[in-house]
Amino acid sequence: MKLLPPAYGEIARNELIEYFPDDFDCDLNGKTQAYEAIVLIPFCAENRVLEEEAKIRTSGRVQLTDAEDLRNTINFGCFSYSYAPNKKNP
Repeated sequence: MKLLPPAYGEIARNELIEYFPDDFDCDLNGKTQAYEAIVLIPFCAENRVLEEEAKIRTSGRVQLTDAEDLRNTINFGCFSYSYAPNKKNP
């Protein structure tokens, strides 16, 4: 849960615990390396997760940093490969 902001980790440990098991099986399906396995965890009900997120966002329980907000947006641009020949460097 260290990858989640604290309030999100809280709902993952409480309201949505069934989607974040501490122990789960892996199916190697004929593979030999652990990283090739399929992790067998329950499928998440997206609407439940979005409802819980809305609750914590509107309650003020979570204040995301600018970096966390940016990470949680959909952006089809690629920051690493932008080319602007006429742009002046600051």
